[in-house]
Amino acid sequence: MTDPHHADLSKWIDDKGRIRQYPRRAADRATLLKFIADKVIATGEVLTEEQLNKRLAPFTDDVAALRRYLVVAEHLDRTRDGSAYTEGSPPPRGSVEHPAQNVDSASP
Repeated sequence: MTDPHHADLSKWIDDKGRIRQYPRRAADRATLLKFIADKVIATGEVLTEEQLNKRLAPFTDDVAALRRYLVVAEHLDRTRDGSAYTEGSPPPRGSVEHPAQNVDSASP
């Protein structure tokens, strides 16, 4: 049975579980990346880059791009030197403000 939260992933993942393409819509992309993050890393787990790459490889040939997308979307946290990865904490939907919204118009 298909998970209702991931029912529409067939648009982006083929029958072998590989990414066909990345969704254009941010919400759809977030759903895809969350699905992958949930498959590759458990809460509290710490992975080296090599370990993470092996877990991401079944999803894509471009492991570096997928790894970067997961970090940028905050589904993964990475140490400064890139030697370790842990589960991230993406902000709740709708909670991200555009940087320009934080500008105080009274400031010189």
